Amino acid sequence: MNKDRPVILGYDLVSPLGTDLEEQWKRAAAGESGVGELTRFPLREGFPVRVAGQVEEIDVTPYPFLRPREMAHWTSPLFKHALLVVHRALKKAGLVIAPDVAPRVAVTFASAIGGLDALIEADRHLVASGKLPQPFMNPNSCINMVGGKVAIFTGATGPIVSGVTACATGSSSLILGAMFIAQGMADVALCGAADFPLIEPILAGFATMNGAYRPREGEAPLPPAQVSCPFSLSRRGFVVSEGAGCIVIASRAFAAAHGLPFATELAGWAMTADAFHAVAPNPVTVRRCMAESIRHAG
Repeated sequence: MNKDRPVILGYDLVSPLGTDLEEQWKRAAAGESGVGELTRFPLREGFPVRVAGQVEEIDVTPYPFLRPREMAHWTSPLFKHALLVVHRALKKAGLVIAPDVAPRVAVTFASAIGGLDALIEADRHLVASGKLPQPFMNPNSCINMVGGKVAIFTGATGPIVSGVTACATGSSSLILGAMFIAQGMADVALCGAADFPLIEPILAGFATMNGAYRPREGEAPLPPAQVSCPFSLSRRGFVVSEGAGCIVIASRAFAAAHGLPFATELAGWAMTADAFHAVAPNPVTVRRCMAESIRHAG
């Protein structure tokens, strides 16, 4: 292992496969799909999107910080899920962010769409009743507040950034955290992303872009578990899904000084812009990104 590479101390996630890390791994290894019928909102007749990857409800009993009173103002689900995965990742890492450590802990946590659900709900309420929204509506909808809530929750006061790169947001967050450590700006980084995009206008928009799965006209829909299987000839679009994840990384020196065990390091990374199309990837820059990552890893 290279002494200058960031090491991975802990991680956690919630996904359509479950809210327990071990359970998710077992289901994934068994080839199970977390895709099912869309139930997040009443479906209008003829609404094109009928399947989604939904995260099951969390039992907040073991987590006092997630109880209704604590989360009363944070109505968008991405906040409670972000805090949950950060809490559990730190616990797995064995890391306590004490006041002397906090200034050297970076937060690189973001979301592709943020709490757009809170904004849409507030707009509907305003149009219907004329009443102004509650004062936490804007913080709920601001993408930077995902990282902000993580920092407030953990006490981390190092560099903070919420970099949005659509479906690559989680990967970008990890790279940004690694860069902070590599540049000597932080010893630890809480990296991650959370998205809960099962919102009616968002799904409708993906459908009109021919992005979200819907069956061919005149054909019966596939069973949810068979929708959007990689390399399938019947694949027609992707399945919009929910999820949140956190990876705690640190410099090797910090891990050694604090007696924190690790088994994996972040060997290399790279970032490129496609500069090509609004949604289609550019094979040339994709290949270059992979090649530069390998070169950076040595």
